[in-house]
Amino acid sequence: MTREAGVGRGLGSIAAIAYAGLMVETNAASDIAREGWIAGLPPFWRSVARLCRRDRPVGWRLLLIPCWQGLALGAAAGGALRWDLALWFALGAMAMRAAGCVVNDLADRDIDAKVARTADRPLASGALSTKQAAAVLAACLAFGLIVVLQLDRVSAAIAFAILPVVAIYPFMKRITWWPQVFLGVAFNIGAVIGWSAAFGGALAPAALLLYLGGVFRTRNYPPLYAHKGKEDDALVGVKSTARRFGDASRIWLVGFGLAAALCAVAVVDAAAQ
Repeated sequence: MTREAGVGRGLGSIAAIAYAGLMVETNAASDIAREGWIAGLPPFWRSVARLCRRDRPVGWRLLLIPCWQGLALGAAAGGALRWDLALWFALGAMAMRAAGCVVNDLADRDIDAKVARTADRPLASGALSTKQAAAVLAACLAFGLIVVLQLDRVSAAIAFAILPVVAIYPFMKRITWWPQVFLGVAFNIGAVIGWSAAFGGALAPAALLLYLGGVFRTRNYPPLYAHKGKEDDALVGVKSTARRFGDASRIWLVGFGLAAALCAVAVVDAAAQ
């Protein structure tokens, strides 16, 4: 082989690799955002950020809302207005949302690799190893622990009590048609923690109604997302209410929305007593 031929073959291989990388980066079916500040990070940290869903901040914001609602409602009902906890809750929501995503991707990495929408996720694509993901999870949980240590004993106990639900949620889609119920139970516990923190560990019916309303509300947005990939879910055997409800999804979603609204009315009445 001549030197020119060797160089040509080498350049051809590099071009092929670059083209393959470009095709991965432009996978139209992927649920990973390709633009924004994350795109400018070094490859390893970009993968870590995507693993933690830092490209989709809506997740941690939805996790934070119940915390702030519980804290504000508790203050309005006579509890302490804890601005310091409002900040800690924001930091905790980012950390625990990231932890939940890591657990989910560890559990689903084999399934994700078979679905176009999720095949580019860091674990499914091989951009990160399971050991690296475990290290990220440990860091997120450690920071979450720092946040919990700012709470009173009752509020901290509630936070610890919900962890098993967070851990089993990713596996529920293999067992039940209603995995989003477990998501709602875990996602909205901040409403109870926030109220409890405002009163130094005391609970009331208003806090539980706020929590229940959040569970109903949360029941609506996972099916909207799940409808985008229900064909892929059917192929790999993943269950969801989107598949279960089918054409009747709108009726169910309206029903859950009404239930959430009724809980909101009941919360106002209970908090005023």
